Amino acid sequence: WQKHIHPEDLPGLLRELSQYFKTTGNAPFKKEFRIFSKTNQTIWALGFGKTIKWSKIGYPEKVLGCLVDISNRKRQELWMKEHQHFLKELAFEQSHSLRARVANILGVLDLLDAEPKNNESKKLINLIKDETKLLDQALKKSIKESVRKNQSLEMKLI
Repeated sequence: WQKHIHPEDLPGLLRELSQYFKTTGNAPFKKEFRIFSKTNQTIWALGFGKTIKWSKIGYPEKVLGCLVDISNRKRQELWMKEHQHFLKELAFEQSHSLRARVANILGVLDLLDAEPKNNESKKLINLIKDETKLLDQALKKSIKESVRKNQSLEMKLI
């Protein structure tokens, strides 16, 4: 059976099986790994097993188990990780670009504020400054929330 296990997964699988047998199988064995099909395709499998008969000295004598093809789920996980990375980069670039524009507006407003003006133009400049600062705060909050949600999603995918 070992020749059907992907070489990168075999050492870990053997190590976990050995550990399982040392615990005399109190809990069922469960492990994800890759196998080679009869047509030599690589398939992701979820293996379940349980020792149903033990020797008097603690060796497994009879083991029942099954393999479930989880290749589609693994492909979906990979797609999610790739697209999550793309969206994370896109969000960073967009937020950086927007915050740079906000900083530019605030800089221009500071220059205008230094110029002589009447009460009406002074009020307008202060209004634009206040709204721009609120926009910057909203962007910061949105970025922080996006990062938090992304970290939460990453933890679920791990």
